[in-house]
This record gives sequence, C-alpha cells and structure tokens, in this order.
Amino acid sequence: MINVKKFSWLIITITILILGISFLLTHVGDKIFWVDEVATITRVYGYTRSQIIA
Repeated sequence: MINVKKFSWLIITITILILGISFLLTHVGDKIFWVDEVATITRVYGYTRSQIIA
C-alpha cells in the first residue's frame, strides 16, 4: 500500500522542481544583471573604467 504522506511530498517536490527549472529556462536572453554582476563581467573581460565610460 502507498503511504499517502510520502506520495504527497513527492508530488509537491516534483512540482517545485519543475517550476524552478521552467523559471530558470524561460527568457534566458532577457535576464537583468545587478550592478555587481556587471562589474564582475566587465572586469573579467579586461575592460578598463575609461573604456566603459567611453
């Protein structure tokens, strides 16, 4: 016999995982970056402050 509590937790967990993955993958190209992320990306690619301002 299937334990109803375990089955309901399994359904809830699978639902949360599916929602999380779908939120992660939708509009991947339209992500909004925070200021610290932009600073890190520009630093990694080797841009200087004067290049960014220009």
